[in-house]
Amino acid sequence: MALDAKILIVDDDPSAVEELENILAAEAVGDVSSTTEPKETLYFCGRLRPDLVLLDLGLGTPTSREILRDLLEGEKDFPVPRVVGLVEEGQSSRELGEARDLGVRELLRKPFEPVEVALRVRALLERDRLREDLRTADQRGQADLDDELARAKLGVLHVLARLVEYRDFKTEQHAERVGELSARIARELGLPDDEVALLRDAAPLHDLGMVVVPDRILLKSGQLDEDERRIMMTHAANGARILSGSDLPVIELARQIAHTHHERWDGAGYPRGLEGEEIPLVGRIVAVADAFEAITHDRPFREAESAEGAMAELRRERGRQFDPRVVDAALEVVEREEAPRA
Repeated sequence: MALDAKILIVDDDPSAVEELENILAAEAVGDVSSTTEPKETLYFCGRLRPDLVLLDLGLGTPTSREILRDLLEGEKDFPVPRVVGLVEEGQSSRELGEARDLGVRELLRKPFEPVEVALRVRALLERDRLREDLRTADQRGQADLDDELARAKLGVLHVLARLVEYRDFKTEQHAERVGELSARIARELGLPDDEVALLRDAAPLHDLGMVVVPDRILLKSGQLDEDERRIMMTHAANGARILSGSDLPVIELARQIAHTHHERWDGAGYPRGLEGEEIPLVGRIVAVADAFEAITHDRPFREAESAEGAMAELRRERGRQFDPRVVDAALEVVEREEAPRA
């Protein structure tokens, strides 16, 4: 979905400018303008009034520091934009520290990773739109505003969830598939429609804590050693921390799911070793959906199995890893969907 936002790229390297323009155009991330003449930055900001400036932090004349000071400090006749710094590998910590002192809070490293650029920029713009909605709350109907804010917050978190997946293309769309299967299992169990809908939105955030797991572990093709496994297991508690503190029911539900979807029915799971019905039902549902979707799609350490193979694994772990009632509901759903149509 295209965003109603203006972006200005400032970099004296034409190839870097062209690359960023192509990335953002392909992802429909805002209305993009650019300049390879840093001295024109204030002119373009006054004319275009951008929401976001992507600024090379290695500029010489004028220096990036001078441009940042002009952009972010003092009086001007245009709104102060958010600035994202573009940095080279190995750029000095002194330069980066000066940029942060002047207000740069986000960095994108060269060479650019297209998916990271698109997702990070989209997340920043969504977050700023959310803040703008908060500032104008007194001018709009509160019910409509609350609904829009909830969607915006959830949208930002889903962008982060997609960023986890894009670190490994083999898991692309796994989160959405888990959300859909979780909703179908919940419906099979007889949960009310509103709870099913809430679970569909919350379940895709189950692995949000993976954002802090290093690539060397997340993308490892072989089995993890004990230390790596211990680090990987922190993603459940970290996901809960990331999602904590919200008054939105969907995000609170996502926090609960992130924290409990690796608990086991027999008590041998993590992070807290909960057992049986100590584990919230939503955590038990997502545990089964997550396992089925993981087994039936390629992962860094193994190839996908058939639906039949995944169903056999669920049956083996029924009453051990998984809640028997949830497994039975999942099998009903999968068997119905896999059955040949007349």
